[in-house]
Amino acid sequence: MSLSKALALLLVVMLLAACEFRPLYGGREGAATAAALSQIHVAPIEERVGQELRNALIDGLAPEGQAHEMRYRLSIDIDTQRRSLLIQFDDTITRFNVFMTASFVLTEVATGVSIYSDSVRLKGSYNVVPSDFATLAAEQDAEKRVAREASEEIRTLLAIFFAQAG
Repeated sequence: MSLSKALALLLVVMLLAACEFRPLYGGREGAATAAALSQIHVAPIEERVGQELRNALIDGLAPEGQAHEMRYRLSIDIDTQRRSLLIQFDDTITRFNVFMTASFVLTEVATGVSIYSDSVRLKGSYNVVPSDFATLAAEQDAEKRVAREASEEIRTLLAIFFAQAG
């Protein structure tokens, strides 16, 4: 390794140490964060896309299985909208955007106190094709992708919350 690369590496390490960089999922703090995430009960969400979001969250929050004691409850309200994106000269719509806003509140079960709330907003899109069935399948796939992305963002926000609280 050249001297300039070694100095650059040392500088990066020093900068990370100065900003108190801590891995989100590593060490004891990471184990505590994972344990807290596995103690979250995700409340049922209306509509099919809400169920997709809930299932993805359950899988993401507790990949090794949920804890026996649920200390937290996560309530989520979603708002899904479709907007036309591409309109042809004959006024036919050939592409839609799907927007999802998921507002969530984390509550302690024992006290009923809300301890964290936030929201995420995501966008997906799909094409309109001559086949109604194919268009419906594309629309549902876009909603599923958006729900999966929303679950990942919510999980990350919750992990950051627990890491900072712990």
